[in-house]
Parts: sequence; C-alpha cells; structure tokens
Amino acid sequence: MAKLDAFQLPGYALEMYPGDHSPPHFHLISDSCNLRIKFNISIIRRELAWDSKYPENLKVCPLSGPEEKLLLELIRKNCKALNKQWKTLHPGR
Repeated sequence: MAKLDAFQLPGYALEMYPGDHSPPHFHLISDSCNLRIKFNISIIRRELAWDSKYPENLKVCPLSGPEEKLLLELIRKNCKALNKQWKTLHPGR
C-alpha cells in the first residue's frame, strides 16, 4: 500500500494500492469504513463516485456534506497528481 501523495483529508487515511483493479481509485479509510474513491469518474460526474470495501453493505456515504465537497474539490485540483501516482503504481495499464 502507498500513502496518497497528492493530498490528505484530516481524520482519514488515504491510500492507493499497487496492482489494484481499475477504474483508478484510492482508498479513504477510517475506523468504521474503507471506501474506494473513483477519482476520474468523480471528476466526470462532478460528484463523488465511491463504493464500500468495508462494510460491504454501506449504501450512504459516511462523509459529512462539507467533507464530501472538500474531497471532490481536492480531487479536481489534484487530478494530474492522482493519475500520475496511479500510473506509477500500475505500470502498463
């Protein structure tokens, strides 16, 4: 696993795993959840695209409205750095 280089979000661990599956994403981790944040899809949709690795049945994003807005803005501002880290950790994809 690798710490996300582009930015941090207070209260959460942000990680990108080498050799992980597509689409490009990073993991937002807290004591209660592990979310896969699909950053390129989020930019295209202009809303946070996510699913839950843990707990599996999570249907509502556990982030507060302001946290969700901040995360989407950080993704938008750092999209080049996110894609660069993804390509470094996933050569040939």
